[in-house]
Amino acid sequence: MQQLQRKPRPFLFLGILALGLTGCSRSVVLPRESLEPGQQFGKTRVLTADGFEYQFDRLLVQPDSLRGEYQQEVQRQSAAAGVYYEDIVRAQAVPLERVSSVAVKKADPSRTFFAGVGTAAVVMLFKNLFDSQLQNGGGGGSRTKPDPS
Repeated sequence: MQQLQRKPRPFLFLGILALGLTGCSRSVVLPRESLEPGQQFGKTRVLTADGFEYQFDRLLVQPDSLRGEYQQEVQRQSAAAGVYYEDIVRAQAVPLERVSSVAVKKADPSRTFFAGVGTAAVVMLFKNLFDSQLQNGGGGGSRTKPDPS
């Protein structure tokens, strides 16, 4: 009797690799009092006391303000190149006394790990169910219609 060998499933490895690369994140809210000059953050949301919200790609805490940078796509035109688009970095300062809090996105390795383990467990469960169904003869086949006469 010849035994079938299991081959590694590349889609399973690719899925786990994609999950590891993207990862899970969480938002940490920092009150104004905890901000110190010189701190830098990436991907932030600044909430002001008067209800405004600013989103920045990069944020620098200065002694009297927050300096945020964000990218903006602008349309340019030249005689030689015609119309083209360019990404430029803009900066905006928000006075520190107007700031209520800053929400920072941080990578969360524990969430990424548990999401990966859960995904792998679900994939393995379905794979085992599918394999057991094939071994029991439930994998398909053809059925002949009875003769009506």
